[in-house]
Amino acid sequence: MGRTFYGWRIVGIVFLAQAITLGLTIIPFSLFITPLVDEFGLAVARVQIGMGLFTLVMMGAGAGVGALLDRFSIR
Repeated sequence: MGRTFYGWRIVGIVFLAQAITLGLTIIPFSLFITPLVDEFGLAVARVQIGMGLFTLVMMGAGAGVGALLDRFSIR
């Protein structure tokens, strides 16, 4: 028997972690739009600015972390 390749297990774990992360941040945000609009009297567009800023920060953080991982060891 050959050696076991664990790379696909790591890919599966990372896929699961990404699904949980997105599932707990971006997807349920739509459930809170109406209560936020009603509670604070804001326009829906103003509430959506928060999700837009969140997305931009995550994109910037991803680029920054990627550059750091290229430069330094993950350990």
